[in-house]
Amino acid sequence: MRRFVALGIISATLSGALGAAERYLILPFHNASRGANLDWIGEAFAETAREALAAHGVPVISRQEREETAHRLALPLDHELLKGSLIRLGMEAGADWIVFGQFEFTPAPASPDPARGSIHVRVESLDLKRFLAGPAHEDQAPMRELSPLLGRVAWNLLQDAAPAAVPAMEEFLGTCRPVRLDALENYIRGLLAPDAGQRHRFFALAVNLEPNFSLPCFELGRMQWEENNYQAATRWFERVQPDCSRYLESRFLLGLCRYHVGDYAAARKAFEQVGKAAPGAAIFNNIALAWYRTMSPGAVEAILWAVERDPEDPDLQFNAGYLLWREGKFAEAIPHLKKALQIDPGDAAARRLLLRCQEGEGPRRGDLSLEGAERLKEDFEEVAPALDRAGGRNHQ
Repeated sequence: MRRFVALGIISATLSGALGAAERYLILPFHNASRGANLDWIGEAFAETAREALAAHGVPVISRQEREETAHRLALPLDHELLKGSLIRLGMEAGADWIVFGQFEFTPAPASPDPARGSIHVRVESLDLKRFLAGPAHEDQAPMRELSPLLGRVAWNLLQDAAPAAVPAMEEFLGTCRPVRLDALENYIRGLLAPDAGQRHRFFALAVNLEPNFSLPCFELGRMQWEENNYQAATRWFERVQPDCSRYLESRFLLGLCRYHVGDYAAARKAFEQVGKAAPGAAIFNNIALAWYRTMSPGAVEAILWAVERDPEDPDLQFNAGYLLWREGKFAEAIPHLKKALQIDPGDAAARRLLLRCQEGEGPRRGDLSLEGAERLKEDFEEVAPALDRAGGRNHQ
């Protein structure tokens, strides 16, 4: 039990203030300029704002969910939407607020270089519960200073959404790493690319131009993770910096990669880092399994802590039974395995393990049928709610 307490994550009561906050949907800003080649800037405004709100614990609808909802309603996000369409989109996505805007690029006289032009942006929001307009903001900057402009727009939205959580603008902007314009463009174009090959090319270009740019490193790591290329994914996730809004998600995925290649000590370290930031049942499941794999004391206590907080999760119940069975505690394992089967009657592994416990039979030498049967949580969205309650996804 000492190891479990040492992590500093005992059933602490977490503040629910931000967890109960209103949910935001942020649309790509409409390009009011003539050049369609600048559409990526509208997505840059939306992505920067979304990352900033999420990092400070404000619930924000993901870009993927936004795109799926718009596709379902046949609403083109590359066009300026009428108010009725905005409301339909926001309501369908389950948002409380919808944020939209437009920008206009003015080229420099007698210069073909876009970096010499300027950007003017207007941001608006709509309260979907009261159908009232929120605060509007306008700003402008030279094109070469797009990165600070993105930061100011994000700060204004954060100030509207969670004034208690937002630092002073100077402090907020001071934490935003300046990014080369061409690197930012390639990153956003990577998000917008329709296929994996193009996404990889744009993200790699962004990193080549700006080696410390964490967001494309994260995306490259995630692409490798989805292809089960764990070693390659690890190298990218390790380059994500602590001030990045995807930092804890990168730690979570890094832990999974380490676990799958058998580096359980490194997996344990990564999972513990996430668990310290925001204790929850899903991450404690993985911590318990990493402790079990490294023969660290406290694995059973950790999985039982997770089960107590989410008793209807069949994987947690199975893992509790599995770890107790491996310790020879058959009678204690049986209720967990029965509960797993009650939730999922088709769980053949749980049924087989329950029978072994009822017969008082532990692991057999040479029998691999139940070797490595533990179940990791591999979906970050199961971990994210605890991170949001703790104050944001880059909370450390």
